[in-house]
Amino acid sequence: MSGLQQLIGEKIQQKDGVIDTSSVQVEKDHVIGLYFSAHWCPPCRGFTPKLVEFYNNINSSRKRLHIVFVSSDRDQSSFDGYYKDMPWYALPYSQRSQKDKLSGRCKVSGIPSLVLFDSDGNKLKTDGDFRSHVGTDPEGKDFPWPAKPIAEIMSGNLIDKDGKETSFEDLKGFTLGIYFSAHWCPPCRGFTPQLVETYEKVKDKGHKFEIVFASSDRDEESFKGYLATMPWKAIPLGDERKKVLSDKFGVEGIPTFVILDPDLNVITTDGRSALSSDKNGDSFPWHPKPVNSVSEVAGSLNDGAVLIHFTDGTDDEVEENGKKFLLPVAEKMGKAALPGDDAELLFSAAGGDNDEDLCNRIRQFAKLPKANEKPNLLIILNIPEGKVYVHESDISSAGDVQKVVDDFKAEKLSFREFS
Repeated sequence: MSGLQQLIGEKIQQKDGVIDTSSVQVEKDHVIGLYFSAHWCPPCRGFTPKLVEFYNNINSSRKRLHIVFVSSDRDQSSFDGYYKDMPWYALPYSQRSQKDKLSGRCKVSGIPSLVLFDSDGNKLKTDGDFRSHVGTDPEGKDFPWPAKPIAEIMSGNLIDKDGKETSFEDLKGFTLGIYFSAHWCPPCRGFTPQLVETYEKVKDKGHKFEIVFASSDRDEESFKGYLATMPWKAIPLGDERKKVLSDKFGVEGIPTFVILDPDLNVITTDGRSALSSDKNGDSFPWHPKPVNSVSEVAGSLNDGAVLIHFTDGTDDEVEENGKKFLLPVAEKMGKAALPGDDAELLFSAAGGDNDEDLCNRIRQFAKLPKANEKPNLLIILNIPEGKVYVHESDISSAGDVQKVVDDFKAEKLSFREFS
C-alpha cells in the first residue's frame, strides 16, 4: 500500500470524479501535502491562491508535489464551490470520519494548515509550519524545507547578566533548557523564580544542566533587567536564533520551557509542566514516562488523544492505580506520554489533591459526570476533534484498559462531540 493510500484511504477525488487512490503515481522522491482548509475561513481563502501559485511553480518542470484538500466546509455544496478553484486532489467530502482521523494525526488546531509527508506516508519536519515557508519561499528553492539541526541553529555567542559572552559550543555535553519568556508576561514572572530554584537544586546535585533564555521582551532595558534575575545565559535580544527556535518547537505562548538531552534531542517541549510537578528536580531530566499525572500531560491535551483514568484517593493511591491499571498497557504500546512525542495515545492517571482543580475543569469542559457522581471514570479525550469517549463501567483490571485501547486502535469506540 502506498503512502498516499495509507493517509487517504482507497478513494481520492479529482476534478472529474472519485478514483482509486492506487491509480495516483507517487514516486519515491515525491511529497504529499494535506491541505486543511474551508471556504468559510477568510485566512484560508487568502492563502489558497498563494498555495495554487506555489503548487504550479514547484510542479512546472516535473510534478513532485501532490496536494490533497481536506475540507472543513459545512456542506457538500460549499466543498464543491471551493474545490473547483483548486488544481489538486481532495479527500471526498463524504469521508468525514477520515477527515477527523487526519486532523487528529496531524494535530490540526486551526486552519488553514499544510502538513507534508514523504512518499511512504511519513510526516516531514520543518522549522516552523509549512504554510509560512510557502510565503517566504514561493519558488520552492529550499522545498521541502528540512529542519535544521539544533546545533546549527544555536551556533554563536550567548550572554550572561553581566554581559559576558560565551560560545554555545561551550555547553556541549549539558542537558539544556531553552526558556521562552518575557518580563512583560505575568505568568513568566511567576514561573521564573520557581525555575531558578529548581535549576540551582539540580546543579547542587551535580547534574550538568544549563538554561538559555530566549527573550520576547520589547526593549533592551526590559531584557537586561529580566536577565539580571537569572543565573544562566541568554540569546541576545533581537537575534534571529530566537525566532527560528520558536518556530522549530512550535512555541505558541510563554512561558515555554523546552528540555534537550546532551545530544540536543528533545526530551520534552512542556518542561514547565514536568518541572512544576517536580520542584526538587528528583526526576531530572524529566524524560517522558509511560503514565503521567494529568498535570504532567496538561500541555499536550490540545495535541491529540489522551486516555485519562480518574480515580478517587490520595496522590499516592492515584499513582498506584496508574501503575496497576495503565502502566502495563502503556508499556506494551511502547510510546512515551509527554509533548513532543508522536504517541498515538497518551496515558494519564488523574485524581488526588494535586490534580483536583484540573480534573474538575476537564470534567466540566468535556461535559463529564462530576467526581462525586462517578469517581472511577475512564475516558479518551480528543480536544482537537472536540470528541470524547466515556467508558461506561468501572475499571477493575489492566485487561479492561487493554480492551478499550484495542477498540480505540481498531476505531470501534463511540465518541461523542462536546464542543
